[in-house]
Amino acid sequence: MRPEELNEQKLPNGEIEYSSENVLLKIWRKKKVHRKHSLVWRLRNRQIGNHKMPTSKFYQNLPLNETVAGVEIRTPELAHITIRRFSPDGNYLIAFNQVSVELFKFRGSHACTEVLDKLRSDSDMIFNKRKAGLLNQNEFKLSMKQVHQEIKTQIWTSAFQHQATIPIGLNDDEEMNRDFGVFINDYFICASTHRLDLSDLQMHEVLEHNECLGIGPSTHRGRPELLVFENFTFYSIDLKSKRIIDEVKFRVDRIQLQNNQGVSVLKDRLGIMHLHQQKISILKITPAGHFEPITTIGYVLRPNDLNLLLETHPEYRDADTQRSRYKLSVLNSFKQSVLSFFYRNLSHSLFYRYFKYFSSLKLWKILFVDESHLLIKMAREETVCDAEIRADAQRINQAASQPAFFILYNIELGKILSICENSSTNLCQVLINFQHFIEFSSHPEQPQGLPLCSIQSRAAKEKFRNQIQTAQYGTEIEAVKRIMWNLPPPAQGISPSPYLKQNLFSFDEKYIESVEKMKPVSENPIKFFCRCCDSLSFGIPLRTAWDQFSPVPNIKTANYIFHPNQPFALRLGRSENRHYNTGEMFPEIVTSFHFFNPNQPVNQ
Repeated sequence: MRPEELNEQKLPNGEIEYSSENVLLKIWRKKKVHRKHSLVWRLRNRQIGNHKMPTSKFYQNLPLNETVAGVEIRTPELAHITIRRFSPDGNYLIAFNQVSVELFKFRGSHACTEVLDKLRSDSDMIFNKRKAGLLNQNEFKLSMKQVHQEIKTQIWTSAFQHQATIPIGLNDDEEMNRDFGVFINDYFICASTHRLDLSDLQMHEVLEHNECLGIGPSTHRGRPELLVFENFTFYSIDLKSKRIIDEVKFRVDRIQLQNNQGVSVLKDRLGIMHLHQQKISILKITPAGHFEPITTIGYVLRPNDLNLLLETHPEYRDADTQRSRYKLSVLNSFKQSVLSFFYRNLSHSLFYRYFKYFSSLKLWKILFVDESHLLIKMAREETVCDAEIRADAQRINQAASQPAFFILYNIELGKILSICENSSTNLCQVLINFQHFIEFSSHPEQPQGLPLCSIQSRAAKEKFRNQIQTAQYGTEIEAVKRIMWNLPPPAQGISPSPYLKQNLFSFDEKYIESVEKMKPVSENPIKFFCRCCDSLSFGIPLRTAWDQFSPVPNIKTANYIFHPNQPFALRLGRSENRHYNTGEMFPEIVTSFHFFNPNQPVNQ
């Protein structure tokens, strides 16, 4: 049979039990699948217009096949920076110093290839000299160590050019929050914190109203505990002019800024969840980069509500005059709206039975659905404190099974539209079906051609649900609560890199995932498999062949920062070193580059 006749035959769908009779059919199908991975086949089909293919699929032909570990920054003033993230367009790398923001221009992954190929030619000369007997073993190792040292020092300056140091102008007792940073339009929003001493604060400063966290007795493992309060300052930085445009301050509060968890972003809107003061600040970033307050949800719902309360209710007026809002016996405006919604939609017997529970709900997380609507997550104070304040893995695991409520709130009308419990299968299905929209709606430049939820993402959620249901004492309600635990996602906390899209690559999420956070490292390379043909595309190794000449410190955990649109990634590994004078252990960040090198063999 001729090949063209085999191509014309209709092949059966589904799985086939292959035998010796149809082994040719198996080989043909395998070659046909791998042909779709070919770069030549993809370019040819795009040229003749036969096949509509998303541009992101071409990243399957650009593997991160090169690794340089232990990259060093030799500039003294930049030696202790904390690398945060790339800008949405990928042109800049943002890093934090103790009192400033450092801006680096990214020159492209090809710049790493150029300096690496240049220095590798030197290593080839050393190998040739060693083969010719011109160098002994010690001279050979010393020469190779010098070449590797040059690679580690030159590759940073070749990939990144320091553009500017933007001083923040902090006081002596203030420090930059290195875990927070979001982009809104052309501006970078960062924050600084100042830890407070409770002995220096008045009661009306600590408690703005009677719904604040910690207003009642709070204990942890039988001991009374005190919450840590800080002053927060948010800065708006223009990346083009490289200067601070505006700042806004919030006093005596607790805002969860780690991995941008306590904020929500949509277009030019910035929502801040004040965990302790139990309010939500809605700000607008103007085209000039200034913070423009829109409203505050909590004690009141709209800006003019406070004046109305002071004019019509003497107890509000007296509390405001005497600075004793925390002594009010009435509910604040938002809590009153929540209880009113429950009263209208539940039977009265059920409402009164759970009235004490409903009145104990606290604001927890927020998410912009659009510019006029917020998705607000509420739970009991104990659950909120276990999840966001107490660093206790056992209590966090238990809190994932606790009840919580998702509230759809209209900002303009100041009205609650709907409330669902975290055990609602309908709400869970909606959030899964729109998973990618929810994750990337906060990004200034949303990825093109991304489905609302890929087949692979939905399958992963279903697999997790089945694992919980089939476990001992597992139920469907428990599985839904576990899925809803991490919702809503943090603002701009999901990497838009094509290499982390589950519809393009499959990888072990135990060691690497789209959320930028520390994960345990694997001794074996982290393998990335191509979705189109299930073949190994590339692997990210922990160690390289150069380590035998110039060892790199062992790392226990690592965080990966992927470039949004280029074949380049940073690995920030954390290692523990011992101080040579004091003997104390101190953490050290080991930086590694992973990028595409066209001179290396690639499976095309």
